[in-house]
Amino acid sequence: MSRVPILILGLIAAFSASGIPLGLLQVGVWANMFDEFYEETDSVIVSAERVFDGQHRCLGCQFVTDQGTSSKETLSSVNQSPEKPPLAQCRMPKASFINPLTCDHVAVVAQSPIPVFEKTETPPPRLFA
Repeated sequence: MSRVPILILGLIAAFSASGIPLGLLQVGVWANMFDEFYEETDSVIVSAERVFDGQHRCLGCQFVTDQGTSSKETLSSVNQSPEKPPLAQCRMPKASFINPLTCDHVAVVAQSPIPVFEKTETPPPRLFA
């Protein structure tokens, strides 16, 4: 079997899974909205403000929002299980060192680490004659 069709299918799958098509659709919706607002106002600044203010949403914006939230909800429902407690409830006690060979709890004193490299003096360079 040829590698080219597999490569093309892999690129198509990566492109569609990345969310880039939804971003391109959003840019197209913004361009369409800008064109409509420019026809109404004949002002570039006012049209750009209306496109990005969030108060003048069109059906395309609603569609992009719905598609984005549905994919995020699907991913979040897959990654979370209902029996996991939130991290704020998981408090770990302080670590204690217990010697199992003795009956009493003995406090373990941390020792200084053993140096891996020792500093030595470098001899001066020699002249070869």
